[in-house]
Amino acid sequence: MGVNYKELKQGGFMRQRQPNYFSMRLKSVGGHFTSEQLCTIQRAAEIFGKSYIHLTSRQGIEIPFIHLDDIAEVKKFLAEGGVEPNWNAENCIYCGVCQAVCPEKAIVVDKKSKTVERDENKCVYCGKCIKSCPVEAWQGKSGFVISFGGLYGNRIAVGKNILPIVFDDEKLFAIVEAALNFFENNAKAGERFRNMLDRIGWENFTTEISAVAK
Repeated sequence: MGVNYKELKQGGFMRQRQPNYFSMRLKSVGGHFTSEQLCTIQRAAEIFGKSYIHLTSRQGIEIPFIHLDDIAEVKKFLAEGGVEPNWNAENCIYCGVCQAVCPEKAIVVDKKSKTVERDENKCVYCGKCIKSCPVEAWQGKSGFVISFGGLYGNRIAVGKNILPIVFDDEKLFAIVEAALNFFENNAKAGERFRNMLDRIGWENFTTEISAVAK
């Protein structure tokens, strides 16, 4: 079965010159992205792209070098790193605010039939429907963004986000404990966590910590 490039383009994936690679376009409202959204975009660029983004002339963000085989996974990753909206019909007054603020036009409110529909294929999990709802008919949950290997001082390094957002407290504690155990078993005396990972390589740590996070 061939690739439906038209459908991919409608979903924000623009073809690159490099075969089977796409630039994923993320729209903004008035040029605004929350810090949580930026952290998620950063992780997506590091894991699925080449660790950088492109700012568009329309105040959006593009993540280049997303491989065709990773498109479904990166969409799932961004969804898990964002806010999953859940609609409560009992609270809804069908005012249409959520439809008005949705940047992707993923929400349709019909006041006459008193129905609300959300297109999961269009939704970018930005959480604007949740924040704007006057009666809390839209609800969602937040979690923990974990980064590893950040450094300050003489050597500055940005911590890497190698895991999707974590919603469970017990899983968070298990991940922290696993990271500390890995450091204890592999670091030299007085060595910093980032320096240890750069010395021995991130692959083993990523494999081990990802297994705990599942």
